[in-house]
Amino acid sequence: MTDPVASPNHVDGGSLRADHERTADVVVVGSGPAGSAVARELARAGASVVVVEEGPWVRPDEFPLSGFEAFVSLYRDMGTSVAWGKGPIPFLQGRMVGGSSPVNGAICWRMPRDRWEDWCAADPALRDALPWDELETATDLVEHRIGVRPTSPEVAGRKNLLMARGADALGLEHRPIRRNEIGCRGSGRCLQGCPVGAKQSVDATLLADAMEAGAVVLSRTEVLRVLRRGRRANEVVARAEGGAIVRLRARLGVVLAASAIQTPLLLQKSGIGHGPVGRHLQCHPGVSLLGRFREPVRMWEGATQGHEVTGLRHERLKFEVLGFDLSVLAARLDGAGSELARGVADMAHWLDWGVAVRAEGQGRVRSVLGRTVVTWSPTPADVRRFRRGLRVMGDMMLAAGAEELIPGVRGFDARVSSPARLRELEESGPDAPSAFTGAATHLFGTCRMGGDAATSVVRPDFRHHAVDGLWVADSSVFPTNLGVNPQVPIMAMATLCARRVLAADAPSAGAPAPRRNDMSEASNRSDAGASAAATPTTSPTSSTSPGASSSVSRTAVASPDRRIGLDDLLRMDRHELHAIIDRAHPLDPDALAGHQYQGIDLSLPPWVNRILWKTFRKTFHRDPATGAVRGWNVRMEQQGIDGPRVPKRRGGATWHFAHYELRSAVGERFPRGWQGPHFLDYGRVGNPFGENLGWTPLVAVNEGDMSLLLGWEVFRLGPLFVPLRDYWALRLEGPLEEVFATPRDARAARAL
Repeated sequence: MTDPVASPNHVDGGSLRADHERTADVVVVGSGPAGSAVARELARAGASVVVVEEGPWVRPDEFPLSGFEAFVSLYRDMGTSVAWGKGPIPFLQGRMVGGSSPVNGAICWRMPRDRWEDWCAADPALRDALPWDELETATDLVEHRIGVRPTSPEVAGRKNLLMARGADALGLEHRPIRRNEIGCRGSGRCLQGCPVGAKQSVDATLLADAMEAGAVVLSRTEVLRVLRRGRRANEVVARAEGGAIVRLRARLGVVLAASAIQTPLLLQKSGIGHGPVGRHLQCHPGVSLLGRFREPVRMWEGATQGHEVTGLRHERLKFEVLGFDLSVLAARLDGAGSELARGVADMAHWLDWGVAVRAEGQGRVRSVLGRTVVTWSPTPADVRRFRRGLRVMGDMMLAAGAEELIPGVRGFDARVSSPARLRELEESGPDAPSAFTGAATHLFGTCRMGGDAATSVVRPDFRHHAVDGLWVADSSVFPTNLGVNPQVPIMAMATLCARRVLAADAPSAGAPAPRRNDMSEASNRSDAGASAAATPTTSPTSSTSPGASSSVSRTAVASPDRRIGLDDLLRMDRHELHAIIDRAHPLDPDALAGHQYQGIDLSLPPWVNRILWKTFRKTFHRDPATGAVRGWNVRMEQQGIDGPRVPKRRGGATWHFAHYELRSAVGERFPRGWQGPHFLDYGRVGNPFGENLGWTPLVAVNEGDMSLLLGWEVFRLGPLFVPLRDYWALRLEGPLEEVFATPRDARAARAL
């Protein structure tokens, strides 16, 4: 398959605007290393498989050059996900077909035998369930398919060779990193996605194989919950970006492979709370060190991560060369103004190395008021390892020729140039986790496997302890972290999971018998009654679980002929609201002009909305000088929950702010493929910085009716768009009461 994106077995959820249904033997949630490995093994064995993925499918020629733009478009939460604790620490997750595989450093390690032995010693049931020989054989198959091989000197670049020099000087074991690539050119863009397709990420290998064997991939489709019939998981309900409700029925079962963060969240939202789901989060926190060399290094060239030092794995430390986009490297430099400018001009001489720590600290993943909350803190021993790692990296850099170092530790020297100060950093440096600048990678343990149902979420054969027909295949089942990059062990373990699914007993009496290569599809069903009739009976727990949509809002989105009211909007989640945005009923500028609207923030919890929903007004005015329809926000206040709304006063005048102009969106390129006719532009009328970043799509909720409007918040930063999860409704109040000059015109008048 030369282009799986264009395959008939790929369905882009952005194009699904009416109800969509499918039935398969197995539904796989997530298309990363785990989901792709499961799909490949199942499909090649003859099972019908549907893989559902929240993110888009991105081709190599679509990967951005800018690291910042990659964070915005390819990573979850725009690369700003944070684990909160004693020292908040960011973590990155790819959000696209292939998961993080297309945007990781391509580092490949086999499952360490010592970690497997640790697992089996702690839980003897794992030794028979995960035979070492079978795991090794699965690893061999995976490595062969994804092209694992050591980084060649031709593409390593100077930054990687310098680590080898420093490790030799200290007598530490080191080696070129084994990576999954064929034809690497050393462009240094692994973290933004390989622009030439040399990285053999799972979307181009394992998932493509699964599709050739008949598997179907639904991209841009977010799973909302897993449904059960009795004790058995039999269906997945999802929301496509195009607005469709997607129902995926599973004859044999459902396999969750959505990551150590998203899998426990999905279980919780589905009302499946058995065992320590979401607990025991483990990771590899890393700290890094910058070093300046006399000769240019140009760390953005060469293999992104091509060399590693393994000689201190027994101390839970593994060192790696890092390669970043220029914008990311610049963020590590200290100073401001002219000092920072000098640093940016000097960036070709700077090099960044990192140490990954096999940490002892454990955390938790929860959904709180519909938002993901991740908590994790290092132990005091982990913090000592941070200091030890920085000291060893510093010694290696100085031995390799660095002139000065930036350790990035608050409360310690901003710059270091002597081994003596590095020794003091290790022995008596800061012990607060918040003093260290780092990031967490490689997440594990939140649905860990084990023989004891009281202390684990899934059995040693990957089956859920409490729900039949439900398996978990990603790194959330790993009992502990590994200390090494886990993508290959994840694929090998997931391959074993798929084999356990195939070997499982047939469903219990009364459930449909599993069939092979017999996929049925019923799509483009827009009638709400038909959708309701197709809804299977579910347990009370799953039907009322957090994240479940109300019947009113689901019908409102599914039925384009039904008029939607404000009460419907207040009950909708962001996916249902965005379905209305995507439907994009056009505005009538002439009907808007001369009117004002009550604003209602739809991004707040319902109980907050009941109190605060009357706090702003939006207006529309036909400017006689330009002919454009423009407007402004008015801050409103009220007396009591049911008191009258009145404009708030500031300086004796009505408090107005954030002016905008209604513009045509034709020809503009909005995020998430939005192609509506109108948007509000806050950047054309002289707003102060901060207020001038908005480009807000605005649509009529019901076609041809300007009494109820819906807006979506989007920021524009130069050529980049940043979509937010904020939505608001506008309900017609009446004729416009006051007219204010634009900020630009007001300044001009004052100047006169």
